Amino acid sequence: MSRVHVHGDAVADLNALRPRHPGLVRRILVTLEEIQDDPSLLEGLLQHGFGEGDDNEPIGIKKWLRHWNTGRDLWRLKIWQLENAGVSYRIIYGYRKSDQTFHVLAVRPRKEVNYDDPKDVIGQRIVAAYEGL
Repeated sequence: MSRVHVHGDAVADLNALRPRHPGLVRRILVTLEEIQDDPSLLEGLLQHGFGEGDDNEPIGIKKWLRHWNTGRDLWRLKIWQLENAGVSYRIIYGYRKSDQTFHVLAVRPRKEVNYDDPKDVIGQRIVAAYEGL
């Protein structure tokens, strides 16, 4: 069975958020636990467009296409409850098929992640963490 692992870089992101936004951190962690416990949500983590336009799903999933097209299994997740409240954070994760593990690599405000710029510092950090899996 697949599992969700939070990488040290993402733990650092959450720890940096915790003092100012403890409720946000709690919602993100609860969502990750819900995903881990729900086979249909785990399966959805590998479906581009999962939860988009579906009010019944708590999350939306998209491939990080720039990296996906180069062979990196990187994805982005948004939590609808946060989005609907005007809080735009992205959970960036990679999938490692060899052990069926989803690795949460970053938790960042949407405005801090430039999905198209190869020189984006956050993007470079995420790719380095993915390559180190």
